[in-house]
Amino acid sequence: MVETVLDFMANYAAWSAFKATTITFLTAIVAVVMAAVLLILRKEVLKDEDWLMYLGLAFAVFPVQYSLRALAYWERISDPEREGLWKLVETVAQAVFSNLNSLFLLCAALALLYRLPHTWWKTRWILLLVPFLVSGTLGMLLESPWDRFLEALLSGLCLVAVSWAMFESSGTRQRRGWAFFILVGGFLYACLHVVYAFVPNLAAWNTLADRVGKKMQVLWWTELPPRTVVEALDSGVFGLAVIFKASLFVGALLVIMRCLSAFSLAVVEEVLEPVKNKRGDFLLSHGILRAVAESIGADLVALCTRLPGDKKDQIAISRWLRDPSLNPDLKQEDLCNRPGPEISTIGKVLSDGKFVHSHEREEASDFQGGRGYWEVPGMHSLVNVPLRFHGAVVGCLSFEWKGRGAFTATDVKRIHQAAEFLTPVVQAERWLWAGTQLRTRLRPAQATTLQDERLQFLPWLVETLQDVLSPRATSAYFDFGFYSQKATCGAEDDDDLRVEVVLGFRGASIGRLLLAVERDADPLDRPSLTEDPRQLEVIATMVRDAIFDQCRAQLGQTVSRLHKTLGSLDLTSYQEWWKALEAAALEAGLLWLWADPERIPGLREWLSMDAGAIVSSLHDSEPLHVGQYKIFDRRDAQGETKTILALQLQASGKELYVGMARPAFRLELAAELPWAGFLERFAEAADLALVRIRAIELETEALQFEMNDLLVHELRSPAEEFAIGVEWLREEFLRDGSLAEGDPRLRTLEALEKSARQFLELAGSVLKSFSLDGRNSIPLVEVLKKVSHFYEGRLAAQSIGLSWAADPAWVIEVPFDVAYLVLMTLVRNSRDAIHAGRHRPGTTGKISVSTEATEHNVACHVDDDGCGIPEELRGRLFRLGFSTKSRGSGRGLALARRALVRYGGSLELASQPPLGVSTRMSVTFPRSTS
Repeated sequence: MVETVLDFMANYAAWSAFKATTITFLTAIVAVVMAAVLLILRKEVLKDEDWLMYLGLAFAVFPVQYSLRALAYWERISDPEREGLWKLVETVAQAVFSNLNSLFLLCAALALLYRLPHTWWKTRWILLLVPFLVSGTLGMLLESPWDRFLEALLSGLCLVAVSWAMFESSGTRQRRGWAFFILVGGFLYACLHVVYAFVPNLAAWNTLADRVGKKMQVLWWTELPPRTVVEALDSGVFGLAVIFKASLFVGALLVIMRCLSAFSLAVVEEVLEPVKNKRGDFLLSHGILRAVAESIGADLVALCTRLPGDKKDQIAISRWLRDPSLNPDLKQEDLCNRPGPEISTIGKVLSDGKFVHSHEREEASDFQGGRGYWEVPGMHSLVNVPLRFHGAVVGCLSFEWKGRGAFTATDVKRIHQAAEFLTPVVQAERWLWAGTQLRTRLRPAQATTLQDERLQFLPWLVETLQDVLSPRATSAYFDFGFYSQKATCGAEDDDDLRVEVVLGFRGASIGRLLLAVERDADPLDRPSLTEDPRQLEVIATMVRDAIFDQCRAQLGQTVSRLHKTLGSLDLTSYQEWWKALEAAALEAGLLWLWADPERIPGLREWLSMDAGAIVSSLHDSEPLHVGQYKIFDRRDAQGETKTILALQLQASGKELYVGMARPAFRLELAAELPWAGFLERFAEAADLALVRIRAIELETEALQFEMNDLLVHELRSPAEEFAIGVEWLREEFLRDGSLAEGDPRLRTLEALEKSARQFLELAGSVLKSFSLDGRNSIPLVEVLKKVSHFYEGRLAAQSIGLSWAADPAWVIEVPFDVAYLVLMTLVRNSRDAIHAGRHRPGTTGKISVSTEATEHNVACHVDDDGCGIPEELRGRLFRLGFSTKSRGSGRGLALARRALVRYGGSLELASQPPLGVSTRMSVTFPRSTS
């Protein structure tokens, strides 16, 4: 067995000596490649990993060392006279670069085990350099074999140190696995240096030396080979060193991979497992904090989150403690004021935004009086890193260990990666908090009635955004609706960074938010909630919807007050109607209101003539039709473009024009927006009131006619008696001779009789049939279509159906206004009855108008399934002034019945309505037979 080993060693040493030049240059090339890879990775990827720089420099020393040794050897062979000089060069190169290599390896080990600041290297580099200077000096001065021992000892210790550092920095605290191979490889490499130290002693072993010499003679075919036995054994050692250099490089790559993937797929799955299984809290005992702490091996971990906006001086803390018995009173969650930097490491990190760490917290001067925001006995090592979101410090992540010096540089690296992993989670929590606060505070305030107070909503909204988002200044510009608005809060400088957020609707810009941020602000003061474009889009949507809701509330109250005013029993004149419309238009933010004075009696004297001139100038313009509206854009004398909108009043056939301060009023007419709803309800209120005023006029005319009829009838009777009496007197006076022909008194009696006959003729002409409309023959279908068109959309919006059927050939002998007024009144009463009976089971909300005809009449039955009419009230239903509704006038049915009776019709309440019908009102119209 011993002979076999000796033969193998002799063969390997002789072959290595024969291939020494090849091995030397191959080692140099491999070392150059490995050094380049490590240094490039450090420069481009892991810029904070100083150990990678030192390890790369250690590999970079090998090519220089081996190249000088090879050059010195060949020069010594080719120039025997200068052999001593080149021998000295070879010795110096080996002593200097071997110790320099060991120095870099030691620095790499220290940097990998402990994240040492640059100030530490500046003050201690001399102490590190001293042992290597001594080793190099002794290596040049001492004779062989003593020149190798100190060098080999230092190199071996440095290799063991860097291997241990890689071992500690590889794998997790629970999973070492292949990391042991790095440690074994480094130990074997150190043992190889020990073998190198004893090479001269091995060469003195004659058994081995003879065998090596014979093998070299065979390879070189000469009795005196160019290399000695010592050089042959050294070549064999250098050949094996290539393998261990490669293993050291592979270990470095594994550590790099670990640094780049602090959270492997398995760890991420472990972190997210509690969320998937719904176990525990996401950030607490069974969540991220526990997974991160166990992965790094910490005994205590705390996540501190700065609250945003007006709560920016407070922090929320989530903690996980491995051994709860160390502090049973420690809260897993806490909310408190942010501590100052002089009393707390958390306050220090949040204030400075710097990484804080210590291997012995009690002895470090930076931690005097500040040992963490909470107290857990027995904690010595501390790492606290800031959480940065777009440069702003939004929180910090703190780890503590019971042991001293318990963390390595790789642990710190992985802590930074954990912080990067948690920062979006923390920012999401902050954003959810801020979003909830914004939604709560942006709920529409109670709409006000005065225009000046109404315009205070946008400034209040901007102040809320300023309070929650905390920029230097906030501005909002809303260019939508009836008018434009702008508000600003805070003060900005010219050097500030301005973040613009567009308020959009259906792809169009309807306004914008401007947030001023200090360009070089302290990380603690930067408004991180304004840094993410997606969050800004959510903010813009909330602001837009808040403005929409506020406008909807304000316009809704405006039109409700208009309905109440126009529905008042005291409103009977066109002037009151117009004043109510103008007041509502101005309150809503419209510039002016105008209507054609030729179509509304008395309107000319109340109108603004400027608005009339504006509308008159539009007759030659082509309007833009958007739904039921006509839109005109007009440029005024100042060159500003404004919008004019025409509102159609369907029932009355009139048209209103409204002026707006904004141009391009288009998108606002979308059905879901408040402006479209306001305009529709505004036109509906105006239309209903106008029809009602017209109905009151018709009623007044009819009553006046009845009074005139009665008065003339009462005056005609005495006039006839007077005429008869005068005629009798004249005849009696002539018969008895009291008066003779030509007597002036006789002419007086004749004049009195003539005047009486003229009065009777005039009374007869007044008593002729009184017509409210020129058309006495009207198709019933025309009236029903008009009523249906008026109520179709309005009843549908209230979930009420309206159906009707009639023969187009049926013509009624009633004026259109009377028939329209009667049917409008009945349908409106049915609608109100359905609303009042919504709570009744079986109410479907349906109004139907059925018709039937006889030879002389046409009957219309208006049915509904509303609340019905109590039996005790049926007899009083058509009495003037009586109403079943609390706010009814008591005139609609009475006037409708009176008008129908006047034209030969009737209006009756059915005593027994059909099955499924609560109330049936039957209208009878006289039918035209022509």
